[in-house]
Amino acid sequence: MQIYRENLKVAAVVCIVLAVVIAFCMYFRATLYELFRISWNLTIGETREVCTPEDRLAYLKSHPGEIKFAMLGNWQSGDQSGKPDRDILEMAIRRINRDGGINGRQIIPEWMDIHDSMNQLREYVEKIAYDPSYYMIFGPSSSGQLLDIKPLLLNYKLLTIAPRLSSPGLTRPEDPPYIFLPCSSDVQDISELLKWAQDGNRDNFILINEKTVFAEGYSKHIERIFFERDRTIVARTHFNRTDNVRYLLEELRNYLTYLNIQNVLVVAVAPDPERSARLVHWMLGRIKGSIFSCKAFSGEYTDEELKRIFTIVYFDKPEKLQAFVNELSSVPAALSDSYAPLVYRSVFLLADACRQAESLDQQAVIKVLLNNTLDTPFGKFRFNQSRFEREPMIRVVSLYQLRKEWSAVGSAQK
Repeated sequence: MQIYRENLKVAAVVCIVLAVVIAFCMYFRATLYELFRISWNLTIGETREVCTPEDRLAYLKSHPGEIKFAMLGNWQSGDQSGKPDRDILEMAIRRINRDGGINGRQIIPEWMDIHDSMNQLREYVEKIAYDPSYYMIFGPSSSGQLLDIKPLLLNYKLLTIAPRLSSPGLTRPEDPPYIFLPCSSDVQDISELLKWAQDGNRDNFILINEKTVFAEGYSKHIERIFFERDRTIVARTHFNRTDNVRYLLEELRNYLTYLNIQNVLVVAVAPDPERSARLVHWMLGRIKGSIFSCKAFSGEYTDEELKRIFTIVYFDKPEKLQAFVNELSSVPAALSDSYAPLVYRSVFLLADACRQAESLDQQAVIKVLLNNTLDTPFGKFRFNQSRFEREPMIRVVSLYQLRKEWSAVGSAQK
């Protein structure tokens, strides 16, 4: 009996220790996994070598007829633009493939959904770095994500095109030329925004921005450039996408009570359309001036209200986008998205660079991207030294004018 009790006691202690160890491993599983992955790469995995651009070219030569792109983003999850962006990119790829592909090769996209996870994003980048079948990367979805993996992209020499991203710190002239951002930078946008404020004699702004890498950087540039040109930001407030809208409205009410606020600047919009519409209607009823948002607000508004709501667009005349508008009929969310044409255009930039280089050698293609004028469905395009668009067609327009222009284009299509 004594031996039985001793054995039972030992078994109980062992079970308790195992339970504690299992609980510890489950709680710190992400950290332990990362340590295991690093240890593996430093020991057993060290025999693997990162692919060079020459390895990727050799792979293409042994696999004729196709070229594979790694598409990194929140395609089904996370950011509101993820699913529409995938649809837009797929449309562009279908059109290029229909017209003969890239130098006679059909584009094969592999959609890598990162689920808004930095760990998942890094794992995909490492997978791409060691697999020569991937020619280049489209994405990721946000400035914060790109900043996180930028050292890896440059170290692994991974050619990357990231439409939508505009923070100046993402790519600099002195960086190795592997990251291209085919849109205007925040500084270019805000110069046009300043012109809009000056031309309309708008002043005394409240600046409202999300707590994201993009929104914080964009807002800092607004404050600096407006201050240098005597435009007054009388108040600034921040919000998270998960904040209760009542909390934000109460904060705005306090500002309006004590400060002479005449106009509003909103940097980024919460993904909940109802929440955004509630915020805008509240401001329209209490602020007499204009409301600018770097992303077009959704919701229903009267014509008079639409004339007071402004956004930024990246094309001079909607008529140039007629064929694109026709294709976009299957992606309703993209019709009000000023970045949608830039996302669509980005694939054509690479396709034309490969055509002009008469090669898929990445150094030859990068040289064309850096130095040549590129053809797109919307006209000519050039990159500047920082690998943003050199001469973007930026306008700040009211939602009333924007909808009027799109309606005219839509009518012309019928």
